[in-house]
Amino acid sequence: MGGVDLMDQCVAMYPHRRKNKRWYTKVFFHFLDVTTVNAWHLYKMSGLEQMDLLHFKASVARALINAGSIKTRGRGRPSATPPRKRRAVSKAPAEIRFVSGNHWPQLTEAKNANRCQDAACTRKTKYICMQCCVALCPGCFANYHGR
Repeated sequence: MGGVDLMDQCVAMYPHRRKNKRWYTKVFFHFLDVTTVNAWHLYKMSGLEQMDLLHFKASVARALINAGSIKTRGRGRPSATPPRKRRAVSKAPAEIRFVSGNHWPQLTEAKNANRCQDAACTRKTKYICMQCCVALCPGCFANYHGR
């Protein structure tokens, strides 16, 4: 009978003062206190560095907080790193691209915009060159078709 009284005494040493109307939360925190005290007794019996209950609870709390920050390895076969996306090379051949002629912007009816093919531009556009069939911003036409 002394073990139960000693357990209750240790649990009551640092009580959690939580007012709560839900009975199951009170039971949960009581079980949490009981398991912490049991772990403290096992720690004391292991012969490691002596620590009082308050410091033991604080170290357990710190370990639980830091446990979320440790990156664990994923299960299963490691996947290969995906290749880096590269900008697409111009689809228009040089003999069409640099020939002066019928290079005019045309607005497409597509719902999604395409990435501008000029190397200096990173915007999306709904305009394409009528002759090259390459997506280009209206401001990038002269840059793209010039030498």
